[in-house]
Amino acid sequence: MTDLEMDPAAVSTPLCRAAGRLQSVLPPGWRVEVAVEPNAADGRVQPVLRLVLPER
Repeated sequence: MTDLEMDPAAVSTPLCRAAGRLQSVLPPGWRVEVAVEPNAADGRVQPVLRLVLPER
């Protein structure tokens, strides 16, 4: 889980746990990011999990 990137103050604990579980089953080089981005439609902030694939 060393590639897991998150801001603990910006995301919920359940989301952090889900990101950790997902990271634990990914192939080497893949990583999970918790992204906190505004929704385009209304501007509200919504944390989401982002799967980042290794570059070839």
